Amino acid sequence: MSEEEWNQQDEGERQNLINRYEDMVARNESYFFDLDQFESMLEYYLENSKLKQAEKLLAYAKELYPESTTLMVRESQLLASTGKLSKAIPKLTSLLNFEPNNEEILLTLASIHSQLREHKKAIFYLEKALQLTDLDFRDDIYLELALEFENLDRWDKAIETLQEALRVNKENETALHELAYCFDMSNRLDESVAFFKAFIDEDPYSFTAWYNLGNVYLKMESVEDAIDAYSFCLAIEDEFTPAILNLASAYVKQESYEKAISSYFEILQYEPPQAAVNCYIGECYERLDKFDEAEMHYKRALELDDQFCDAYVGLGVVADLKENYGTGLRYFEQALRLEPDNTDIMVLMAASLKKMELFKEADAVYESAIHLDAENEELWLDYSDNFARQLDFTGATEAIMRGILYVKETTELKYREVAYRFLLGQKKESYVLFEGLLALDFEKSQSLLDYSPELFEDPTIIQLLDTYKP
Repeated sequence: MSEEEWNQQDEGERQNLINRYEDMVARNESYFFDLDQFESMLEYYLENSKLKQAEKLLAYAKELYPESTTLMVRESQLLASTGKLSKAIPKLTSLLNFEPNNEEILLTLASIHSQLREHKKAIFYLEKALQLTDLDFRDDIYLELALEFENLDRWDKAIETLQEALRVNKENETALHELAYCFDMSNRLDESVAFFKAFIDEDPYSFTAWYNLGNVYLKMESVEDAIDAYSFCLAIEDEFTPAILNLASAYVKQESYEKAISSYFEILQYEPPQAAVNCYIGECYERLDKFDEAEMHYKRALELDDQFCDAYVGLGVVADLKENYGTGLRYFEQALRLEPDNTDIMVLMAASLKKMELFKEADAVYESAIHLDAENEELWLDYSDNFARQLDFTGATEAIMRGILYVKETTELKYREVAYRFLLGQKKESYVLFEGLLALDFEKSQSLLDYSPELFEDPTIIQLLDTYKP
């Protein structure tokens, strides 16, 4: 008989037990159940959050087995499940005095202290439980212990503990994922790569290790290596959709949009239709300038979830690219209704308004965005440009000066100030500011050339560039 068939048989037996017990309650009769049967039924009620039924069952079980330590532990677990954590602790500590080597009591105490955010106490009980547990079963306790170290931001200890878990059981996939997370949180990406490569050398068919290695490479912007790792992962486990999704993301970073689209469609073969996946496909078509296909997938995303904000944004961007600014604006307005504090949407709205020469309306949108995100450098650049398009270079300069007060250590805004002062006729101030910026950060001068190429026809500007060119 297969494991699945055993599980089905066990579940069927437990359901018969539940039916027998509930029939007894309905008839107001008393039936006999042994202790293991009570445990099985209690487990069922707790798993299904039927806490009142569990309380009644426990009361009945204690009448038959008043000295049972197991039932006392279950009573404490039930108290914890109903939020009565503080009441559960004294019962368990009292039991521990009589059975100091009872692993289940120690683990239950650890769980309750963890829920109370008393992580050091949880660690104490977990470490005691580790001393009692058979080696073959220690990996799960190591995992719980690592999570407590994570809660204390003790990443080094968490990493060390997770590695112990994997020494006990290298197939503990949760430990592998947690280890990758801890390496990431402690910014130890090179060590992460080294660990997963060594792990793969020992177990080349671990798709989880290949997947996590791919994630680290993607984080490090080593896109080709990430693609290779995800490809090996999928060669082992071809329906592992998280790897397919991240492989698609890697292709997007590589600007291989056709390959990314193919990967996204592959996800839809294995999972139900998703708004997010259709939106990703739409973005790829958008970047390929296939606007009709992009629009179709954004609309498909909204058919699946009419509250999916990114799909409205995508439709707005496509409409804008097709120079249907009014249509785009309406989509952006719908998106903003769903996410009223999203400054990225506000910037897109304001850009559409600028293209429609509705500058006052754009100004109001920029001001709303600045109120929410005054340290956003790009926002100040776009806002000041709204004045410049009206040839109001005084307003543009004032806007950029406001931005400099909020955005620390910025040269982009100061280079833009060079352009506005030059266009205002304040050439001397413009030259002095430009020279100081070239000495500080020559490379950023490209942003000035991109924005205002006419400045580079000025002899003084050209001379300053030649002087400070690396």
